[in-house]
Amino acid sequence: STQSTGSGDNGMALSLSISPATMLPARLASEVVSIANAAISSTGHFTVAFAGGSLPKQLVPGLLAMRESIDFTKWHVFFGDERFVSERDPESTWRAFNELLFTHVDIPTEQIYTLHSLPEGSSLEDAASWYQDCLMRFSSGEGAVPSLDLVFCGMGPDGHTCSLFPGHPLLDVTDQLVVPIRDSPKPPPERITFTIPVLQNARCLIFVAVGAGKADMIPQILGNHRNRRTTERSEDHVQLDLTLGGDVPSDGMTEVDLNLPCARVCNLNPPVSSVMWFVDQAAAARLLDESKL
Repeated sequence: STQSTGSGDNGMALSLSISPATMLPARLASEVVSIANAAISSTGHFTVAFAGGSLPKQLVPGLLAMRESIDFTKWHVFFGDERFVSERDPESTWRAFNELLFTHVDIPTEQIYTLHSLPEGSSLEDAASWYQDCLMRFSSGEGAVPSLDLVFCGMGPDGHTCSLFPGHPLLDVTDQLVVPIRDSPKPPPERITFTIPVLQNARCLIFVAVGAGKADMIPQILGNHRNRRTTERSEDHVQLDLTLGGDVPSDGMTEVDLNLPCARVCNLNPPVSSVMWFVDQAAAARLLDESKL
């Protein structure tokens, strides 16, 4: 199965960057610009899917500070999930990015894929189907799942990502790329969301987690990535590579909970090409404590 999760070493490595909250946006933006520019020089465009929540505030200031080195005209922007609401609704995922980013840079409007482009009266099913068609424009052919250059994955307090919630049947969908959800446990109830195959085929996934409210959940998601190698360390930043080990976690270290959608995404087999976590010190507190870093 494309979604099986092996306990042995399946070659998947995650990179974890921990820095003070004030420094995280610059580090994150720098990584995104590097990924974007590499994609543009390779294929002529950069495909990215944004997440909602705190991501606009964490990401956009850093991007605007680096705008001189970014060719926004080559960006194609998706959203990993969108709430089925009007563009004026504060719950609109697009709205925050529009106010903070889109109105300040020159991404062509037709390269921003949002439900707000649909005619009024479109159904939720129409929306999911149209969004899947937009994604498939970037397929390499013959119905292949497209490989977006970068997908941002949010991390909800319950471990959900995109609008894939713990225990929800949509977690197991493999024959569609975008699906409607009418019963989201978190309001608003009606949304569309990427499915696991889109995440699994992305060239890179980035999780961003900030604040003490995320501290208890992170070890449950990264818990069994026991082999930790420090690749960079300075006074205010530590960068780690985390690789899967087949052993049982040592005493006092939280085991990964594969019922959490975030944990499932970080433990897919075959694995995602690259998974990066950007967290601040408050969010990483328990992870650091348990691993005696």
